[in-house]
Amino acid sequence: CVIMDDMIDTAGTLVKAAEVLKERGAKSVYAYCTHAVFSGPAIDRIKTSQLDEVVITNTIPLNDSAKGTPKIRQLSTAFLFAETIRRITDGDSVTSLFSEQNNNFGSVLGPGIDVPGFFQAPGRGRFPSLWSHP
Repeated sequence: CVIMDDMIDTAGTLVKAAEVLKERGAKSVYAYCTHAVFSGPAIDRIKTSQLDEVVITNTIPLNDSAKGTPKIRQLSTAFLFAETIRRITDGDSVTSLFSEQNNNFGSVLGPGIDVPGFFQAPGRGRFPSLWSHP
């Protein structure tokens, strides 16, 4: 199962969702989030949770504890921001960048995980593709 959200703060809801999914038969649970606030008990909750992996972007710097947590993988937003600036400067479409990122979504998630057509443009109620490939 894949859980997507815009932000993880204390990770309470996320960890509980993963627990329920596993109880109901999920073999694995991955979380994808744009902004990792990770306040209070978030890192300890993730470490001891049923989550297999939490993938976040680097929009908020990680502390040492989060960096040392094997379940947490951070992806860079640098390419997306650089390409957006280039397209604006050159007068090219920025909207098409999100369409191109959506086509690459499966390779970011990993082998065997497919969520076709999940993304919408940012601000439309679904998780935007804001990372570059590792």
